[in-house]
Amino acid sequence: MFSEESREPRRTVPLATYASVAIIALVYALSSWAMTVATGPDAIVATARRDQADTIFVLAEAHLGPVVVDIARVLFTTSVLAAMISFHNTTARYFFALGRERVLPAVFGRTRARSGAPQAGSIAQSVLGLATITLYALLGLDPLVQLFFYGGSFGGLGVLLLIFVTSVAVIAFFARRPSGETLGRRVIAPVPAAIALAVMVWFALDNFWALLGVPQGDALAWVLPAVYAVAAVLGVVWAFVLRAGRPAVYAAVGTGAKAATVPDGA
Repeated sequence: MFSEESREPRRTVPLATYASVAIIALVYALSSWAMTVATGPDAIVATARRDQADTIFVLAEAHLGPVVVDIARVLFTTSVLAAMISFHNTTARYFFALGRERVLPAVFGRTRARSGAPQAGSIAQSVLGLATITLYALLGLDPLVQLFFYGGSFGGLGVLLLIFVTSVAVIAFFARRPSGETLGRRVIAPVPAAIALAVMVWFALDNFWALLGVPQGDALAWVLPAVYAVAAVLGVVWAFVLRAGRPAVYAAVGTGAKAATVPDGA
């Protein structure tokens, strides 16, 4: 996403990616272990069902006191704000990349003159977010459970699917164009990764009802994943439309900054 702004993208991006994955995995594992120790392995599920989103705060107050809980809530709030800014920026850049390659209207491929920020993508993301919040407010839905928690689980599944599809695309790309990369980068690393991710996707889909906290067989557990299937089908259909009607645009998909040379009418 930010490789074009890096001085040494082939070094900086992998380093940042590996560091992020390692830190996140460590924090998640440590947090899960600490919560299990606090309640006991046999009680953590019942405790989480009872306290839900407040589980970690309830446990912290019982063992560390109210001051630590207050600090944790402040840190949680600022972390959510930071994540929102990050997600907003990333989404705006996705709009920008698709607009620059003319997959979306060209207006999304333009940036603000002073800051270089993808203004149209940022506005689109803001409008979409406001519409979602308004809809939830009008329907009287619980924002913590039905928006934050359901949306987080739904988004997490989407990221997992995205990483899996990307891993398969890496294998297919280097099978056609080795690009001077080593066998380890072309086959040895991505193939086991794709297999492992396929297993993770299967378990996530099979147990999605548990992730959402709904009864097994609940419609929500298959309706939400089906949204990604519909989006994938629409994407494939749009790709065929571009290939048939605008071959220059189709050929430029995935070329990044080079796509800026594609004329608006192509």
